[in-house]
Amino acid sequence: MGLIAIGLLFPAEIAGVLLGRGLSLREYLASFVTAPGVILLLMFLLFAAIPALVTLLTHDRVGAIS
Repeated sequence: MGLIAIGLLFPAEIAGVLLGRGLSLREYLASFVTAPGVILLLMFLLFAAIPALVTLLTHDRVGAIS
């Protein structure tokens, strides 16, 4: 589920950057080298990992999530 979510998020993010902010793809990728870019990348990874983390945390609690 997380991989599907990140697969949908990245094209939308890139389209928003290219069309909305007017940056080139190279400029956008270069922004990940900065401190805010690293934080953004970590947030993307956390976003993709949330479904797996929820499953791991609620594995022993049957019916905990409705």
